[in-house]
Amino acid sequence: MIAVVGLVAVFARICRFLVLRPRLREWQKAVHSWQSRQNQHKLDTAQKESNRQAKELSREADKMLRELAGQRAPNEDAAEGTQRDKSEPGGEGEGAGAKSGEPQDEDALDFDPLDVFGVEDVMDVGGGRPLFSNFAFEDWVMLSLRFELHLMAHSFARDTDDSDRPGMHIDHLAFYYSRYFQKVLSLGYYGASTVAQLLEMCRDTIEVRKNKVVASLVPDDLDSLGVFVMLTEESRRDRVLRIDCGDESARLKFAAPVPSAPPLPGAFAVVRPSLPAGAGSVQMGQLQMRPPPLPGGPGRPATGWPGAFQPPDPSMPPRPPPPAFQQPPMAGNFQPPPGAKLGAPPPPRPRPVWRSLRPARGP
Repeated sequence: MIAVVGLVAVFARICRFLVLRPRLREWQKAVHSWQSRQNQHKLDTAQKESNRQAKELSREADKMLRELAGQRAPNEDAAEGTQRDKSEPGGEGEGAGAKSGEPQDEDALDFDPLDVFGVEDVMDVGGGRPLFSNFAFEDWVMLSLRFELHLMAHSFARDTDDSDRPGMHIDHLAFYYSRYFQKVLSLGYYGASTVAQLLEMCRDTIEVRKNKVVASLVPDDLDSLGVFVMLTEESRRDRVLRIDCGDESARLKFAAPVPSAPPLPGAFAVVRPSLPAGAGSVQMGQLQMRPPPLPGGPGRPATGWPGAFQPPDPSMPPRPPPPAFQQPPMAGNFQPPPGAKLGAPPPPRPRPVWRSLRPARGP
């Protein structure tokens, strides 16, 4: 009977994993695409800022050159001011582009008062800017936690299919979390001491109903996973506003990962020649530390160091060449040592003294 119950539990665990696997794979794919889009947006923003600064420096340099050359005319100042007004946000050039149906520039988009839940596409809220452009490490972690708790709450209700058990108890949440996702729910990592504090951080997605039953506020049949991005962005804005007002309790206190120890001054990492790693690449566990170079610079002999290379002294006599190699005699070319007699029996060995002191045996 115990064996049958164990087999049923294992079978239920396998079925539970097979049901969650497609949804988890879809979620991981979506998160990867969002993070890639955020990185690309940061690169584009940095490139635009670099181009803008280069144009300003070029304009200032041209202005200084004209002033030094004395070729500056009064009408050129008015023409440059008109052109600058057209290029700035809100000028005539931008207004004409907006009226002609061109895409709205990101600089002209007011992102802060934007309605988060009124966005149609989280990848582009206007001007190519994604809704998650300001997400930090903590926001991505809370985004995944919201989805996992939502998925676990609906999966538990669907697996039990019992009217007497509408959901899991709050005291059993960590146990079922490890069963559904094959990992431990670490409360200390999220800066919480109890499960209730952890659920309070996701109060826009998970609620604790009567009898301490955990339930999800988000419906199970979702057309898009972007609703979790909207919830996380709204929570991020509220947290930033509270921190700016002086409420330090709103700050997320996650356990920061332990950074690796920095290399010693003057040391560098190399790759062993026998390893299959490519040239110039460094892999984990393959770092070797070398001492700093000796004084004197590369290619120059160093003095004053024990074991340092010393150039040969011209006044010293030259070292004699090594003796020529002599092949040892082979088995067919055996030559006896001088004075040896071939064919003579070997001399008898002397009898040990302890043999003569040995008592005679009886009959």
